Amino acid sequence: LRDSIEMQGINTFLFCGEVLPHSTAKNLRTSFPKSRVLNTYGPTEATVATTLVEIDDAILARFDPLPVGVSKPESALLIEEGEIVIVGPNVSMGYVGNAELNAAKFVVRNGQRAFKTGDTGYLQNDMLFFNGRNDDLVKLHGYRIELNEITAALNKLPYVAHGATIALKRDGLVKKIVSLVQLLENHQATVD
Repeated sequence: LRDSIEMQGINTFLFCGEVLPHSTAKNLRTSFPKSRVLNTYGPTEATVATTLVEIDDAILARFDPLPVGVSKPESALLIEEGEIVIVGPNVSMGYVGNAELNAAKFVVRNGQRAFKTGDTGYLQNDMLFFNGRNDDLVKLHGYRIELNEITAALNKLPYVAHGATIALKRDGLVKKIVSLVQLLENHQATVD
């Protein structure tokens, strides 16, 4: 694959939105030694790419898991009780028509707009490392999915007594989402 004409011209691999596995970055560095591997982090609420780091051989040798970068100019990263908080002009004004969620997620830090991401992580020498989530939001195939929203929809079905939704993970990555239901008495599940 790396020998194909189309692949020879690739000079940059950019990752954002999902965890970049160490093995993937190492394979890219080995297969495309002249290319750059960039790892970024940032939610949509903070104009997506808030951090950046080039994954070179030195970073690969030093870190596993890989860092997601340092904050871009005019932005700052805080860690509050393990949660990543993004501060700066790149933070959006909030969600349209959702005052309750805005009050919970959009705050002021150091006189600037800030967004409480719900992601957990830590800083090491200004380099951000992502640990996961502190709520039930998961990412699967690039989509942000709220497990509690699935459970709430299940619980509204007329024949469901209780529902629950979980994310099945392998090596820290979500591989599948599974929902379980307990039916009300005298109801049988049917598949349409």
